[in-house]
Amino acid sequence: MKKVLLCRYDYDPLDRLTGVLPSSQATRQRFYRQNRLATDIQGDVQHTILR
Repeated sequence: MKKVLLCRYDYDPLDRLTGVLPSSQATRQRFYRQNRLATDIQGDVQHTILR
C-alpha cells in the first residue's frame, strides 16, 4: 500500500503552529509576536494582524 502525504504541520520550539502544507495548496507560514499570531502567509498572499 502506497502512503500519500495529505498535509504537513510544522511547529516552533514553543509548540506554536508555524507552517501548514496541504498537498493541493501553496505552503502556509505563520509568524508570532509575544505568543499571538502576527503574520500569516500563503503563497503570494500575506495577512498581518495589528493589535
